[in-house]
Amino acid sequence: AFGVAKLRSYSDWKKNNCTSECAERILGETRTEAGSISRLEPQACRAPSVVLEALSLHRLILQAEKVFLLADGANLYVHAYDGKLVTNPKWPGLRPDLLNAKTLSLSNDTIAVREKNDEKHILFFDAASGKALNDQKPFAHTTEVMEVALNQGGSVADRRCAFVDRNRDLFLCFTRKEPPNNFRVAKLGETLCVVLLNREFGKNPHLVSFAGDQVVVRRSDGALIHSLVPPYALVLHEYSLTGKWEAAVRLCRFVKDETLWACLAAMATNAKDLTTAEVAYAAIDEADKVNYIKYIKEIPLREVRAAEMALLAGNVKDAEGILLQNGLVFRAIMMHLQLFHWERALDLAVKHKTHLDTVLGYRKRYLDRFERQETNKKFEQFSQNVKIDWNDIRNKVEMEFQKELDRARGSSTQKGSNPLAMGIKPEPAVPKVPVGAGSRRNSKKPPPEDPADLDTEPDFDLAEREMEVFD
Repeated sequence: AFGVAKLRSYSDWKKNNCTSECAERILGETRTEAGSISRLEPQACRAPSVVLEALSLHRLILQAEKVFLLADGANLYVHAYDGKLVTNPKWPGLRPDLLNAKTLSLSNDTIAVREKNDEKHILFFDAASGKALNDQKPFAHTTEVMEVALNQGGSVADRRCAFVDRNRDLFLCFTRKEPPNNFRVAKLGETLCVVLLNREFGKNPHLVSFAGDQVVVRRSDGALIHSLVPPYALVLHEYSLTGKWEAAVRLCRFVKDETLWACLAAMATNAKDLTTAEVAYAAIDEADKVNYIKYIKEIPLREVRAAEMALLAGNVKDAEGILLQNGLVFRAIMMHLQLFHWERALDLAVKHKTHLDTVLGYRKRYLDRFERQETNKKFEQFSQNVKIDWNDIRNKVEMEFQKELDRARGSSTQKGSNPLAMGIKPEPAVPKVPVGAGSRRNSKKPPPEDPADLDTEPDFDLAEREMEVFD
């Protein structure tokens, strides 16, 4: 690290056609003594140069697309590429002299650092303000964290932190907490190792960087080796970020790789693009998800469709929140019954004072099917005071579905358009999986309808078929 840092963003170099010879000359002329100023008359490179005069030795320099970080013996400094100081993050027990590229990571909007006092903790900071995120509470792992790294693409909501623990296991977590006030974390691999097919890397290579389709590896003798990987994954991410789903589908059809199709399916599901998600899931033979997407297309209410898409993506809490915010308590209760979240369904029924007998009835039917006795004290308590009448339950369920149909028809009349939002053409309905089925793979597709009918009115009989399935 040098007292003078001359830093340029890769985007500026590429935009201004900076040559490799110019880059080498710049790197050579910036190796000056601490406290001095490096001057360079730009010739081959037309990008403006920024020279920072440092008052002390910098032990660490980290770069992101829009900002870079300098660390000396006492403080951290985040600068923009125009030289402006953005923030000066601080926290109790800060020891910049002990930080390195493995325990500190930077992105355009987030700073991640392994806490020195407790190496099981990872702290996250806002790169713009320097304030600690998540109410100043760190992410706590079960064992000591050895390395941390932030992803560089996407928005703040897409920011993830990858870390390797003492067991060499690789994990991925969100940098922002989600309800109910916890971190989402996933284990990606065990006993992490590097697999290199090129013999020129030699023994015991070290992965220095992996940006876009370029990989930089340091060999055991210290030499840096640059290599390229297929660019298809990077291009697919760019298409998804810009919403070019048709181009993404054409790319996957050209490459013909199941992994790429799976990535597209996940991206489209997250973006709630039903058509692309259906094509991608069909390409990897996920018939149950294809049928479920067709079922989602048939739902008249936009709010219910959004909740079902969140459920397809595995976000149960988001799906519940969407339903409750739009007053669809019955749908939220039935969703938890289908997922066998009995206690949560009971809590919603008690809180909103509705469909308590429905929850208790389905719970009893479930236990009778497996010839088991009730052991949950909450269900035992309410079962003593609530009478289960299946005729009454069916009538209430039918009434709830009728309310949804009336609400969808009213919305369609007011907007003067088909209530199936997003311009999706209706498909033959696929009934929802009955409670107790355990998987959506058991859903069966009904006989195809007349194609002429599909172009006129949406299928409002779906709710009636759902009621039969629940029954």
